[in-house]
Amino acid sequence: MKANLIGVIFGVLTLMTPTLMTAKAQAESLPQIQAEMERLNSEIRALKGELEVAFHEIKLLKKKLAPQASHPGSPPLAQAPQGSSDPSLPHGSAQERYDYARQLLDKGDYDSAHHAFQNFLEIHPSHSLAINAHYWIGEITYNQNNYPDAAKAFAGAYEMFMKSKSDAPQFRSKIPEILIKLADCLARQKKFKNAEVILKKLENDFSVLPSNLKSLFEKTKQGIQNKRMSSAPSTPLPPIKMNT
Repeated sequence: MKANLIGVIFGVLTLMTPTLMTAKAQAESLPQIQAEMERLNSEIRALKGELEVAFHEIKLLKKKLAPQASHPGSPPLAQAPQGSSDPSLPHGSAQERYDYARQLLDKGDYDSAHHAFQNFLEIHPSHSLAINAHYWIGEITYNQNNYPDAAKAFAGAYEMFMKSKSDAPQFRSKIPEILIKLADCLARQKKFKNAEVILKKLENDFSVLPSNLKSLFEKTKQGIQNKRMSSAPSTPLPPIKMNT
């Protein structure tokens, strides 16, 4: 009987030994896990701080650039009161006015298109198509090598998206393209740190990109590194086609 009892106790202890060892290993690794979590939290706090600085500088840039400070040679922008019918845009709905501005763009009349998109934003600042209008102003000024105004426009598109708190596919799909162009504009103004922060945010928010955007992202990232080492001008990124 005693032998049987000893055998039972030995068997129980044998079964408990791996559990006890596992618990001991977990207890020993807990400080390491806590330290790693604290390190990651510190990196997240640092990244948030860098993002705040980057977008603060973008807001300051937008304030410095008056509405009339468009590319040299562009016509002055009309000041349309809220809700009025501006003579540069047709009467009708916001969609019809936006379509008119897009037609000017498609015809290659870039100065008039810039003027029309700007007036669209003044009359319909909160319309869902305003994100697109900001984007096309950014594309026009970017291709005129007017990178401060282009950065202002791309930042406006992104800020409007964030304020809308919309996760609609037709809006969210545009954000990677907008952030890539924004980063490129900042790099061309030698704001390399801010440009890298924008790309880092893009990586964090969009872990998977379509192949065409992934290629554009890598090209922009490499371009920023090259610009750090050389002040020589680089080739602008190709226009990104949008359906609306």
